[in-house]
Amino acid sequence: MIKLKHFVVAALLGLFAQTAQAASIGIYDDAAAMTGLRGTLTCDAGCEVLLLQPSTYSATVGQIFTVHPPNKATELAFVNNNLVPGDTAYTSYVKDESPKSDFITSALYILFKLGGGNSDATFLVHNTSGGNLGLTWAPTKGTGSGLSHTSSFGGATIPLPASGLLLLGAIGGLTIARRRKAA
Repeated sequence: MIKLKHFVVAALLGLFAQTAQAASIGIYDDAAAMTGLRGTLTCDAGCEVLLLQPSTYSATVGQIFTVHPPNKATELAFVNNNLVPGDTAYTSYVKDESPKSDFITSALYILFKLGGGNSDATFLVHNTSGGNLGLTWAPTKGTGSGLSHTSSFGGATIPLPASGLLLLGAIGGLTIARRRKAA
């Protein structure tokens, strides 16, 4: 029988091991020349960023694209025009107007809009992990590359604090179940 403390240690080691496998992708204004670094995207599992249109992705470098105006119709068209062959076109998405710089998502595609106002700077992430993907955006200082919004296509977004609460709740539930069984 697995003891609860062994389960907790194994779960924590699994979380740390997953974080240790994180990949960083530089996002550039001109990815071919590697100039205009806007920031770095860190993925804790498999992901890739759109490098060339249509549908050419890279796990090491990403390109900034113009999606103007940044509204539902243009964002849907941009993502649908850059789907990996075989993926089904989207008719809707979930838009987060106040995104955190780090979050977990099960979405297959995530569109990041940088800057505020009429900035057209966007980049597209493809989740290749087959499940939940932890993402962290670190903008380059002085580039106006903070997150304006994110749009998730397929799946759900889970803020990191919520996932921590879910983990604590699961551990608490196992503790209660163990105590009831012992009594």
